[in-house]
Amino acid sequence: MAKRAKSKKYVFIDTNVFINILFMDSDGKILKKFLKLIKKEKAFLIIPENIKREIEFILYEESFFLRDEIYNSFLKNALLLLEDKTKQDKSEVKEAILNGFKKSLEKHKELLLKDSNDFCKLKQNEFKDVCDCGYTKCISISEESLLNGIKRSLMKLAPFTSPLSKKKRENTHLKDSDCITFETILSFLKEEKSNKKTNLSFIMCVSDKDYTTEDEKILKDIENELKDFNLIHCKNLEEIFKKGFNEKEKKGKKEKKVKTLDGGQKNITEDSLVVGGSGVALSQSDTLN
Repeated sequence: MAKRAKSKKYVFIDTNVFINILFMDSDGKILKKFLKLIKKEKAFLIIPENIKREIEFILYEESFFLRDEIYNSFLKNALLLLEDKTKQDKSEVKEAILNGFKKSLEKHKELLLKDSNDFCKLKQNEFKDVCDCGYTKCISISEESLLNGIKRSLMKLAPFTSPLSKKKRENTHLKDSDCITFETILSFLKEEKSNKKTNLSFIMCVSDKDYTTEDEKILKDIENELKDFNLIHCKNLEEIFKKGFNEKEKKGKKEKKVKTLDGGQKNITEDSLVVGGSGVALSQSDTLN
């Protein structure tokens, strides 16, 4: 009996999910794990050019937003704390203390600017590495996909922007964006299926309400058009690992008894922290006082 050919997997990660991954993954390890996985599985990450540009713009914009948010939040909380501590002082003394503190904070403003810029620059470079890796396909928007996307939006077919979605930073021009993205992806998948003459699996990582129902399932308009591509819906990177690639959590090693700090005994696995080489262990669930 002939061995069944393995499906070719393609992954799409929507803008908001991608931004969350970049900012929550502070050291970039999770993203590197994902890239290593798609390389191992010979899968492809697909990024339409408008999504690529949107992510790049947000990362650039966030460097200024992040700096201002950090500075203003820090300033507000610090001043409230100082006001509380100087309630008993005469008003002129209190004012002098607060003014001095404000001047001190101003000196640190440049450091905050540099830190936020450095962080966003790091994230920009991480995203560039993703785009440049050999298993990422950045897809251009064809005139046909552009017109089909606008038509899709006008016909109110998902993922058109619903008035109920209450998206931030949305305007008339951007309301067609998701539909253009979807038509670009759909055109690409059809072409890949036709050229490669093989089964395709499409892992769609979206949490946007323009794509999903209230109970977080893909809308029928989208599901119907992707029925030939073995659609796997994920909401985050963890689900991509588990549902998309069947990655299982690594099981711990066999448990063994060791002495604890209080002289007793405890069963530990490889997930426990062993202190020194004397067989004394402190589990991650223990508390240090």
